[in-house]
Amino acid sequence: MAGFSWYLSEGFQVIIEKSKDAQCSLKDIQLRFLCPDDLEEVRALCREWFPIEYPQSWYEDITSSDRFFALAAVYKSQIIGLIVL
Repeated sequence: MAGFSWYLSEGFQVIIEKSKDAQCSLKDIQLRFLCPDDLEEVRALCREWFPIEYPQSWYEDITSSDRFFALAAVYKSQIIGLIVL
């Protein structure tokens, strides 16, 4: 199986494998900048994905401020991943 591996600084490894019978491909995933309309969806996803609570101001900043470089990975109009720098 072909796949991608990322190694994080603490030694953890994240592996994403592509199955031959997968229903989607990487071509189906788009990256776009976050916008103010994404705030509630991003907030709900972060609450589901991460064990910490971020302040409301952080969500406002990543969706509307140029202080952060914030991208959404989107599949079929739904956010499936975030990159925030």
